[in-house]
Amino acid sequence: MGRTDRASRAIAASPATVYGALLDREALEAWASPRRRARADRAVGPAAPRRVPDDPHLPGSGVRPEVAVTATGVPPGSDPAPHEAGLASSPANLASYVEDAG
Repeated sequence: MGRTDRASRAIAASPATVYGALLDREALEAWASPRRRARADRAVGPAAPRRVPDDPHLPGSGVRPEVAVTATGVPPGSDPAPHEAGLASSPANLASYVEDAG
């Protein structure tokens, strides 16, 4: 049985923008690696974003979405450091894509 590796990142963009970049084919081609794009084609998809208030005085406004990547069944002989760095690159690339656009 393999281990589970995870990477996550808070992204300075609206939940709707992040969600769109996860589902839009052109956006995926801009920020995701070919391997990640192939997996996205088979995935059920991310959870829909919750509605976040736009008024900065209301609770929940200004919340940054957090994107997480999880790899299960990682072979025990796989070196954790490069694998975790590779996993972290997906949320980092997504953040760069949507934060630069905004």
